[in-house]
Amino acid sequence: MQIPGGDQKEIFASERRLLHPSGVLTIRVRDAAGSDTSARVSVTGEDGRAYAPNNTWMHADDNFDRTSRSEEAHYFHMKGTAQLRVPRVK
Repeated sequence: MQIPGGDQKEIFASERRLLHPSGVLTIRVRDAAGSDTSARVSVTGEDGRAYAPNNTWMHADDNFDRTSRSEEAHYFHMKGTAQLRVPRVK
């Protein structure tokens, strides 16, 4: 089925053009025994923007209460180690 304006194109990390300096944040999730474990992780910058690794889906909490928060929570699922590009702290 064709949807007008619904064309999608995969963008590879090597094709990205960044407007501001950035760095790589590495997150490791381990259980009490030190083994890799799964987690739902949320990374939000001071400007309210959410960040996730290039190879994961970013999800959003659609059932948020606008009276308690101004923005919905964004998160991704991971197991073990993940790396994501985030803005550099000034």
